[in-house]
Amino acid sequence: MTDQILIDSGPVTVDTHSLRRAASVIGTVPWMINSAMLSLRLAAASLQGISTASAINALSQIHTAVDYEHTHQLIAGVEDCEAHLRTAADIYDATDGRVSSIGWWLSHKQVGAIGIESTVALAADDLYPVIGVLDIIWRAAHKFDLLSLDVEGGPWGPRLKPHQLVMPWLVATAEHRHLTRNGDTALEKSASTLSRVYPRIEKAQGTYLPYIETADSESSTERRSVSHQRDMYRYSLESVSAAALATSVRVSVTASSPVTSTPSTPAALLHKVRDLRDNPTALEAKTSDDDPPASGEFEILRHHTPGRERPTWSVVVKGTQVWGPGSSNPQDMQTNLATVGRTPSDQEAAIISALPLAGVQPGDVVEFVGHSQGGIVAASLAASPVITDHYSVASVITAGSPVSGIEIPQNTPVLSFENTADIVPALDGQAARPSPDHIVVYSTGGNSAHDLGGYLSAATHADNRLHADYDAWVGKRSEALALTAETVTSSQRFTVTRVRSP
Repeated sequence: MTDQILIDSGPVTVDTHSLRRAASVIGTVPWMINSAMLSLRLAAASLQGISTASAINALSQIHTAVDYEHTHQLIAGVEDCEAHLRTAADIYDATDGRVSSIGWWLSHKQVGAIGIESTVALAADDLYPVIGVLDIIWRAAHKFDLLSLDVEGGPWGPRLKPHQLVMPWLVATAEHRHLTRNGDTALEKSASTLSRVYPRIEKAQGTYLPYIETADSESSTERRSVSHQRDMYRYSLESVSAAALATSVRVSVTASSPVTSTPSTPAALLHKVRDLRDNPTALEAKTSDDDPPASGEFEILRHHTPGRERPTWSVVVKGTQVWGPGSSNPQDMQTNLATVGRTPSDQEAAIISALPLAGVQPGDVVEFVGHSQGGIVAASLAASPVITDHYSVASVITAGSPVSGIEIPQNTPVLSFENTADIVPALDGQAARPSPDHIVVYSTGGNSAHDLGGYLSAATHADNRLHADYDAWVGKRSEALALTAETVTSSQRFTVTRVRSP
């Protein structure tokens, strides 16, 4: 039986009870086929040795009917059909809210990314603040030596007295009314508050890194880079965009930029994400045995098609690399909190700054793709007026990312891959709203539901399946990016680092 995926380009109304009844009926077909095959074999055995013309003719007819290879394929196809019907019923039950999300989860013994949105939404007020509370408890336990915890190696950085959290928390909460991109839900506000608490704590400790630097991953004497103060885009990315567009020199792709395969399908584009994750270019972007990478890294692909005046572009972003805030690497928990909280993140600012460095000019066609955190950043960029005012967004592709709450313009094609056993896409507490312009590809199971490899497999199955809306979406993306068999694609990678001085 093949891996199960469901391509949803809704909205639709589904009678899931009928789906389950149909699946039950179809489930009896393999038994009926096997019973018929057994009867035919018994009939053939009874005719063996009879030399009459009618018996020989009947035996020949039976052997023709008992085509074992064809029958095996038929049974496998029927079993696939049954599994697809049950998967569709599970998914639509979860998304339409016709069953309790907790009951759905328990009955399937998995955390469904599309089955727990209501549960997450109900806990939105508490989900992210609890991280801060646990942080206070962790540090207080060390302060009073209650548990002899090694806070120096704890999840949230160096030693901090609990009372030092109070003022940063109050100030960060008060800042919400001034934000230009502040989220509306309780969960978004909670994440946004927490994302602002930790930089203030770092300032109190003297560990704050005030600049974000974006630079070529390749070391050279003419290394291109741009630095910005992190505080300048606390409320808006507009200042970063203006500075980048004003100060960066227009450059075309250099001869040293390696030529790479053109990602003509969503699966091919997710392969680029995996290669970026597994094969970093810059030394500081590589993971050692003891330490996470000091810098993040993302990739900008340049697509040149003969006969087209300007190239088109793909921005490739990988997932979280550091599972705590305050790292020199912006691909950390701080960016997760900021993006879920709908507030500017260092990673977004770095990508915006890198676009002109790569040679992207106002009006150029750009797409964004990412896994996990990379998908949230990709969707946030596509929703940002900073991007939409300067560039034409061809598409957004995300894998395992909570992007349902991000208000991407309706005319922007979006393709989201979600695994029903992956909790991450549900962390924004909102269910996807599929449409022909925002297609969701659901997959099921897997040993590690959030792993990029599973999403690659789902994308490959989707690429190979005939589905009118999905195929139209892929065609629309290729047309917007002017991708043809003659397109030549080159790669430029950029590191992003929080630094003390420019």
